[in-house]
Amino acid sequence: MQTFLNQVAKHILENHQNELLDIAIVLPNRRSHVFLKEELAKEIDQNIWAPKIYSLEDFVAELSDLANLDQLDLILELYEIHKQIEQEKAELLDEFLNWGNILLHDFNEVDRYLVDADELYAFLSEARALEVWNVDTGEITDFQKKYLAFWKKMGRYYHLFRAQLTASKKAYQGLSFRIAAEEIEKRAERIPYKKIYFAGFNALTKAEEIVLKHFESIGTGQFLWDADSFYMKDKNQEAGKFLRKQLNLSNPNLWIQNHFKDSEKAIDIYGISGQIGQAKLVGEILTKAGEKNTAVVLADENLLIPILDSIPKEIETFNVTMGYPLSNASLYDFFEKYLQLCQQIEAETSKNNYFYKDLIPFLEHPIWKSLSRELEEAVQSILQKVKSQNILFLNIKSLESINSTLGISLFEANNNGEQIIQKLIQFCLKIDAEPSLSSSILNREMNYNFLKCFNRILEFTSEATAISAKALLQLYRQVVSTYDVSFIGEPLSGLQIMGVLETRTLDFENIIITSLNEGILPSGKTQNTFIPFDIKRKFEMPSYKEKDAIFAYHFYRLIQRAKNIHLIYNSNSSGLNAGEKSRFILQLENEIQSYNPNITINNRQINTKMLKNELESTIIQNNEGIQEKIIQHLKNGISPSAINTFLTCTLDYYYKYILNLETVEEVSEEIELSDFGSIVHKALENLYRPYINQILDKIAIQEIKSKSDTVLFDAFKAKLNQEPNTGNLKIAYEVSKIYLQKLVKLDESEIKLGNEIIIKDLEVPFLKPLHLFDYGIKIKGIIDRIDTFNGKTRIIDYKTGKVEDKDLIIRKLDPLIEGKLSKAFQMLCYYAAIKQEFANVEVGIISLKMKETKFIPLQLVVAELDEHPEEELIKMIFDELVSMMTIKLSRFEHNTNSQYCNFCK
Repeated sequence: MQTFLNQVAKHILENHQNELLDIAIVLPNRRSHVFLKEELAKEIDQNIWAPKIYSLEDFVAELSDLANLDQLDLILELYEIHKQIEQEKAELLDEFLNWGNILLHDFNEVDRYLVDADELYAFLSEARALEVWNVDTGEITDFQKKYLAFWKKMGRYYHLFRAQLTASKKAYQGLSFRIAAEEIEKRAERIPYKKIYFAGFNALTKAEEIVLKHFESIGTGQFLWDADSFYMKDKNQEAGKFLRKQLNLSNPNLWIQNHFKDSEKAIDIYGISGQIGQAKLVGEILTKAGEKNTAVVLADENLLIPILDSIPKEIETFNVTMGYPLSNASLYDFFEKYLQLCQQIEAETSKNNYFYKDLIPFLEHPIWKSLSRELEEAVQSILQKVKSQNILFLNIKSLESINSTLGISLFEANNNGEQIIQKLIQFCLKIDAEPSLSSSILNREMNYNFLKCFNRILEFTSEATAISAKALLQLYRQVVSTYDVSFIGEPLSGLQIMGVLETRTLDFENIIITSLNEGILPSGKTQNTFIPFDIKRKFEMPSYKEKDAIFAYHFYRLIQRAKNIHLIYNSNSSGLNAGEKSRFILQLENEIQSYNPNITINNRQINTKMLKNELESTIIQNNEGIQEKIIQHLKNGISPSAINTFLTCTLDYYYKYILNLETVEEVSEEIELSDFGSIVHKALENLYRPYINQILDKIAIQEIKSKSDTVLFDAFKAKLNQEPNTGNLKIAYEVSKIYLQKLVKLDESEIKLGNEIIIKDLEVPFLKPLHLFDYGIKIKGIIDRIDTFNGKTRIIDYKTGKVEDKDLIIRKLDPLIEGKLSKAFQMLCYYAAIKQEFANVEVGIISLKMKETKFIPLQLVVAELDEHPEEELIKMIFDELVSMMTIKLSRFEHNTNSQYCNFCK
């Protein structure tokens, strides 16, 4: 396979071998330099001086003689312009950052496409005025006036910003290109080369086109295009959109080749769910493909770390051309959460209390465990206190133990921006001194880059008169977004891992592209701009359509020389555009084989189970030790909920009742369902307990009604350590009132009908033996209410969830044993345990959620009753249950149909 850069190298050597010092080559990016030099070296057998190789950005910077500033410097320069224009009406920095970055992006586009800024912003201002014009009154509001004034000032912002930058020989990229284009005849004289090759370009902005075409027009410049007739000669192919404009297709000397027409290719298309699934699949493909002449291309660069973790051991050499975004590091999240805490306490009235929603995620960050045991214990102690007591606001003094153990006063009121950043710098130095955290090269590099970020921000905060924590958080996000952690690797050998833009001008025999989904590649309508689509079209500025066409070219150019092509898309069906193949895949599926029958396409849907998904492959084999624990559980007393857990998912039962794992407590402003049920049960107990062993009458009902609200309020306060006066607790309290009223109304209506109700007991714990097998088992639980209804004993369970009559009808035994009738099984357990104590008893549920609140009795109507007495049938059911839990049980595994597992979800 001849690569494009090899073709470039041969062309240059054939025409200029003895005058390479007079030659310059301009490539789309810096990444290609080393590959081109390697191709030049392959073609010659003597030591020579290499030609000058530029990236386009470096070439234009030399022409413009301006220094490009980074994003932070640019936004701060623009903020100075904002203050100059708005004077006392200027927004705070955090408010300005919300729209300042968008304005910067638009200025860059305006200059790259040589748009008349005055004409554009005047047109935009008029368009906005038409939007708010009131045809009926002709009047506009004060807010609309302010809105229109903003658009009218855009042109002024642009000109002042440009003047301020150029006066100090500074620029953003678009401004450098514009100045180079506007003064190209004069500035071109700075370039001393006799011949300049522009190799591997596709879409050129207007400024780029003027600059490069100028050199072509004076005989110095020459374009070396990389194209294929598959997408060039078909006007419907967006991949060829820009090159068709640049090229005269009748010119026989152009480098338009027929790779798609003449070569054999194997294209494998994989649909697989999730990022981890994609990464594991890449690992399996690499096991077969090997590292030689292979590239993994990440359309979504967030896949980098999962991909690195999935590289098979057989791959000894690999190179990561892309930097790992610092914003993806675990420490980024830690520092962001700290700044959010600072922002929250700055806005808090007393300046002394942290809100649990901000505090808990910060304290639960894994970094605390790595610093010291004492620090971890201090953090865990505070977390336990917050969760166990359901504390919504924690006083700053309660965190002093962390400050003293850490040696840094992280939790402190009234910090200014500079003090906050100084503390984060101290924290980075603390990490650097901790061997367990600094031993990893990657961790050390990340920490070093965070230090650079904070020192960069410190330069600004030291100069600023005052900066809020809110603005600091936005600055942090902006600065960190510009930093990458670079990986060290061999750029010319081994597996290459790169982003899409880094593949420009490069070719590989084996290509693996991940996240090839619509909305990712191409990205579609994701542009952040103040300029509407129709106005962009009028001023010939690029929209998402042009961006999609650019990436179409990158995609097809990348695969045009490859032999083995693996295209992976995320088939996960959740989210917008989720699971949708990229249009590039659909185009290949529908067009490529008719164009060249020697290209094969295989479509595969990969189940993540095939990739050894750890969660679903968790299987615990039963053994004598585990079986003994199960038997002991049965002997000590097993609850209906434990039985239903076993029937629903044996693995969840194993975690909860054999290993005795506990679910993690969480603080919540919203009341948990379990707490909600407990409060209602407690309130009903307190309401009815004074009337035990009494016949309920009208007087008792009226007394219960009068006390209902107060008793419920007290139950909320006792359970949650707070009064249900606001927010979601207030809503839960009002719903609970309705539930209590429903039960009282039910009892009242029964009394009016002449029925006699006597409350016998409430919230009764029980532990009753069932004599089955050679060892007895016991059933335990709590009966919410025992009463007599016209002399018949009722065992009643209150439910705050939905229950229907059919839920308590047992027609067949199989659904019961399979865990499909959990409420019926619970009532059967109650019935089996206590029926010996009462001659005439029925068990059932009162659902307080149902529109019609009533007593729903358990009904055993199975056909087997015709052949077996009720007692014998119940024994058969529990015999089968015990057998399933002991003799028949070979292993514990997750039931994929179980939706409510606590530990294997």
